Amino acid sequence: MTHVGVWGLLRILKTRKMKKILLGFIAILSLTFISCYKKKAKETDWEKFNLRGKVKSITSTEYKTVEKFGEVQRDSLISKEISKYNDKGNVTEIASYDSDGSIKQKQTKKYNDKENVIEHVRYKSDGALDCKETYRYNKKGSLIEHVRYKSGGELDCKETYSHNKKENKKEKKHIRYASDGSLYVKYSEIYKYDKKANLIELIRYKSGGALYWKETYRYNKKGSLIEQARYDSNGSIQQKQTKKYDDKENLISKTDYSRIRNSKIKKQKTIYKYDGKGNKLERVFYMSDKPLRREFNKNFDDKGNLTEKDNFDIYWCLEWKDTYKYNEKGILIEWARIDSDGNFHFKYTLNYVYDSKGNWIKKSPFYMDHNGFVKKTEMTKRKIEYHD
Repeated sequence: MTHVGVWGLLRILKTRKMKKILLGFIAILSLTFISCYKKKAKETDWEKFNLRGKVKSITSTEYKTVEKFGEVQRDSLISKEISKYNDKGNVTEIASYDSDGSIKQKQTKKYNDKENVIEHVRYKSDGALDCKETYRYNKKGSLIEHVRYKSGGELDCKETYSHNKKENKKEKKHIRYASDGSLYVKYSEIYKYDKKANLIELIRYKSGGALYWKETYRYNKKGSLIEQARYDSNGSIQQKQTKKYDDKENLISKTDYSRIRNSKIKKQKTIYKYDGKGNKLERVFYMSDKPLRREFNKNFDDKGNLTEKDNFDIYWCLEWKDTYKYNEKGILIEWARIDSDGNFHFKYTLNYVYDSKGNWIKKSPFYMDHNGFVKKTEMTKRKIEYHD
């Protein structure tokens, strides 16, 4: 399921109960507590925002909607945003506006000849400086300095980086200042790697050189992460995650351990099963070895998109069934739910209109509750200009 469907639904759901259910669903799906610090391949903002063609600018306008004569029509303005891109595909300016047309915030970015950002400036609604960030890189394009300034031009924080021969981060030094200019936080981090350039150890030290915490990482022969753990300054484990894979490197088991202060270690485990095509069929959640909930993905379309899912409670009793539909571009356009007795709960639909390049220029969400009442509360229109 794409984030468009989930977060769009949150915006138009009104009942606290439904919001709690959905937020819990999102939290379980995205649960993670330790960053893997994997070096990601550089991508343009066009790629990041899934834009097609050489987009020059996007004016995105969100409206409230009203139904007149059986048709959904736009009503009052909610917000407006104008974003501009250079011909290399990166954002150079973003301006956000309120419902009355007044500007809320403006951001600008500058890049070097390698398209690395070298300056990021944020402005307040009155045009005054909010904050400014600058970046410096070495000859190979690795970040070596990041500095942030406050609205009055005072130094807020500074980070410096050094790298090894393979340009992996070797050391990070961080300094942050309080509002009166005095030192607020100071620490350093040391990174260690194996022969395959996998991060195996990360240690953070306090300003005086004392250990703050330590993270360790282990991998299998194919380079997949199988264990990551964090220890406090006394060597006591605070967080740990272990993973197991099948012979196709599909994740089949993930176990999370966590301890808050001096409490007992809490354990949460997730088991996964797959079909012959690598589609994830089943996901079972456990808390302290007790079953929490189970999801069974029943059907997929020919593109591997999930089309039907069953959800079970802690007693393995069916709670509800979810169905999903996608457009020809693979974007989620419908999510519907019925309970175990076949009673309708809700249906959430997203309608898209696309331009000739394949970018959407109109998005309209619809939500039907269990009483059949349809809520059409908003629509978003985008005007897109392209570089020649």
